[in-house]
Order: sequence, then C-alpha cells, then structure tokens
Amino acid sequence: MHYTSSIHNWINAIVVMLCITTPAALSAQAILPTSWNFDTPAPEGWVENLGAGATRYDNGQTGQACRLDNTGENVIVHFYDEPGQVKYYL
Repeated sequence: MHYTSSIHNWINAIVVMLCITTPAALSAQAILPTSWNFDTPAPEGWVENLGAGATRYDNGQTGQACRLDNTGENVIVHFYDEPGQVKYYL
C-alpha cells in the first residue's frame, strides 16, 4: 500500500511539472516562416549569444547584419513547425 501511494505521488508530481513547463517551452518558439534583420530586439524564439564589441553591421541584405567572429558566438532559432528550405545571406 505504501508503494502504491508513493508511485501516485511521483506520477502527480511529473504531471504537474509537465503542465507548468510545456506552455513556457511552446511559447518561446518562432512561428515558421521566420526572419530577423537584427535592426530590432530578437523576436520570439530567437536567441543570440554574441560577445561584446561590434556585432551589427549596416551592410545586411535587408537592414543590419550580425557578425559571428569569436569562438562561442551563435544565433539560435527555436521552432516547433516542420522546417522548409533554409535561406541565408553571406
């Protein structure tokens, strides 16, 4: 009997954790298709990890461009949809 109630407590705890974390994770994702020209703050689902210094340049395809010139710098797009063709400009 003790083990049964213990298992139910664990199941309840897992369900509560999933209910709390799933909406937060889903809301932080970009809706495809998505784009960003780095002129404005990052849209929903986009995360940038850029070092200090000059990270924006005025010679982008549309608006500014982002420069990844140090180890560990990156731009990540979180999305849930099925991805299609990826386009990027160098």
